[in-house]
Amino acid sequence: MNRLFYETLKRNTRNVYELIIIDNNSTDGSREFFREHADTVIENPGNYSYPYCQNQGIAAARYDYLVFLNNDVLVPAGWDEHLLRTMHVSGADAISPCSNDDMESRAVQRRINTRWKYVKYPLLKLFGTRYAVLRLMKRLMYPDFERFAAVAGSGSANGRPRGLPAPASCLRAG
Repeated sequence: MNRLFYETLKRNTRNVYELIIIDNNSTDGSREFFREHADTVIENPGNYSYPYCQNQGIAAARYDYLVFLNNDVLVPAGWDEHLLRTMHVSGADAISPCSNDDMESRAVQRRINTRWKYVKYPLLKLFGTRYAVLRLMKRLMYPDFERFAAVAGSGSANGRPRGLPAPASCLRAG
């Protein structure tokens, strides 16, 4: 999952960024992977709380804007530009990317969740969590992820105020 996260972040982020990873003593190779690919890796000796880790990231950050993403999120093209544009237009001090965890209606959410269940569980059971399997899961679930992100982020039914740009959507793959 780390590799997919990193690939979409690198490919689809338009602005200069620093990648700060907080590692809570992982033993699955995550720490080693991010030592090679992140700007900063903070290595905790145990499993610290999410807010504590966020504060560690804030303390290490060099830029004015911060985005917190878990490693099971895949971002679409220009996601960062959408967030910054929305903040500017709305005058917001804080904003969060949305994901497929919160679709525009219960019916759509149910359809996505059901489809994910039929894609995820058989493949994981048969083949495990290897990189190729995770890429296949993404392709089966969202054959055109960029189109899905554009439609999911359109805000047509999610109560977004008129005049604001569509927020970037993120795919929660886990």
